[in-house]
Amino acid sequence: MSQHPIEASRSVMSDGALAHSIIAGQRIAEVELYRRYKPRLSRMLDSVTSNPADAADIHQEVLRIVIEKLRAGELRDKNKLTSFVFQVGRYQTVGYYRKQKKLEFCANIESHIDPNANDPARMQCDTIVREVIDSMELDRDRRILSMYYIQEREKIEVCDLLDLNALHFDRVLFRARQRFKAKWMNRVESTDNLF
Repeated sequence: MSQHPIEASRSVMSDGALAHSIIAGQRIAEVELYRRYKPRLSRMLDSVTSNPADAADIHQEVLRIVIEKLRAGELRDKNKLTSFVFQVGRYQTVGYYRKQKKLEFCANIESHIDPNANDPARMQCDTIVREVIDSMELDRDRRILSMYYIQEREKIEVCDLLDLNALHFDRVLFRARQRFKAKWMNRVESTDNLF
């Protein structure tokens, strides 16, 4: 029984040949990419993150992105696959921690602001939330977020006012919150000192 060409030439296959095999849709080439880069990429990520769980998350995302970009033909010089893998690794590490920092910031806003006090930071946060809601493109997003979160109306009342059933309400609210979150994150990124 003969070996698959990639298995037979595993140790001598160039970056360019490996990249071309992935572009050609050969799954075994994707396995080879993982085998070839896992140890070195893991060492780099472990040293940068100092957290094995974060390193594993980033590692998986890096290889997914590399394969996706190779399939799409986005790597111009196939012989520079190694450089490309590690560049994606660096970008994903920075992006991962930037995202974690923003998520922690958003999740902990309320813990830093007393909702019952006439705290200037609380009032500024309320103003910014209203501004972000008002800047949303879809009227239904603005209405559902304002009614449910700002005016603190009950779900059933909002359903009646927007002519939604309970299941549809959940979907509409979920999508509105996703769009709000994106706008909020843009606001956080563009403002050095939010409060």
